Amino acid sequence: ILDVFSRKVVGWSLGEEQSEEVALSAFKMAFTSCGFLPNEIWLDNDLYYNTAKFKRFVLSTQSIGVTWKFGEPHMPTERAEIESFFSKFQKQLCSDKKFFIGEGIQSRNRRGRPSAELIKKYWSMKKELPTVQELNAQFTKMIQQYNFGTYHDEAATSL
Repeated sequence: ILDVFSRKVVGWSLGEEQSEEVALSAFKMAFTSCGFLPNEIWLDNDLYYNTAKFKRFVLSTQSIGVTWKFGEPHMPTERAEIESFFSKFQKQLCSDKKFFIGEGIQSRNRRGRPSAELIKKYWSMKKELPTVQELNAQFTKMIQQYNFGTYHDEAATSL
């Protein structure tokens, strides 16, 4: 979760797949680390935002004044700050990590898609990949580097 005003990552969560549990965990971290609820939250159109559990979460925060806005499908310009963050974070902090294979198989960015050879290579070396705990530690370190290092300064001045 990116605070657009400070350009810092204020909440995140990792899981084996995208789910409302992962999203709710990231929001909990964001609200706790900031110490307040935001006035407005923008979301993309992931399917798990339509689950009953996530809808209850949205309604409970709306009842105390939080405004939720859902971006239009296939309109990344509505979320320019977020899209810019992901691009910079992946290129500058993730790309040299052993576990990073790109944006994902379904990415529309041809340069962001992992090749079939790379996927095959990772399956063959599955035992060498980091554990969940190691991945969480790496991700925590990368977030800190982004928030408090030169990466954050570059992102703030480029937007």
